[in-house]
Amino acid sequence: MAASETAAAHPLDELVQSSFVTVHRDSVFLELDLIAGTRVASAFFTFIDRDHNGQIDAAERRAYVSAVQGSLRVGVGGRAVALALDATLWPTDTQLRGGEGMIRLFWHAAMPHAADSDSVVFTLENTHAPVASGYLVNALVDSLTLPIARTTRSWTQQQFALTVVVNAPNGTSQRATASLGGWSRVLPAFVRHGIYHVATGFDHVLFVIALLLAGGRWQRIAGIVTSFTVAHSVTLSLAVLGVIVPPIRAIEAAIAASIVIVGWQAFRVQQHAGTPTCD
Repeated sequence: MAASETAAAHPLDELVQSSFVTVHRDSVFLELDLIAGTRVASAFFTFIDRDHNGQIDAAERRAYVSAVQGSLRVGVGGRAVALALDATLWPTDTQLRGGEGMIRLFWHAAMPHAADSDSVVFTLENTHAPVASGYLVNALVDSLTLPIARTTRSWTQQQFALTVVVNAPNGTSQRATASLGGWSRVLPAFVRHGIYHVATGFDHVLFVIALLLAGGRWQRIAGIVTSFTVAHSVTLSLAVLGVIVPPIRAIEAAIAASIVIVGWQAFRVQQHAGTPTCD
């Protein structure tokens, strides 16, 4: 299994927990990747570093992995199943403290199912660090995976259900029918996260303020803000999907430079507007 890498135009402000589920006939595999954004990385490091000596030793790693595993609830066919730890991959302390490292945890569990059943439902609930986290969950498909009939998840993506076909006829498609719970539940969540994202992204706020200071008709400002939003969405999507992998430091510098340029232009406009003219 391969985990996707996260790229962002500015620092994350939460602990991102990405879960990947792969179901085989007799077993299910779970990978959980944890990335602490720079704004929460220090507190996250301190939480793991129980003796507060500035280093995370083997015992502290085991304790943290045990705490995470205790926050996961896995079920197959309505019955709870136990996870068995396969491997852990840790970044360096410097990376973890700086919000650049990713902790990768791997488990497997038995996949019991009735012999006369055509399908079985796998469920996952993640309750680890709910206050400071953003959750992602998905099912991975490879040549050994059972055909997937349906996936559902809560709007926070803390609860996930996967229906697989265990006695599939030859040629059954592995394409999943995904459901997020309907637009009536998903849209308000995206709006709320979007508002929070913009309000806490100081680069966004400064950029919009600079546009307002520059003045102009409302149609001009609305057009520029809309273009900025579309461009931000497109570039972020391309980065997350791995189509482009821009150097983060260069992007941060470019963002700062763009704010300075727009701010300077706004200042010149205001200065010019306040300069008296001679007829």
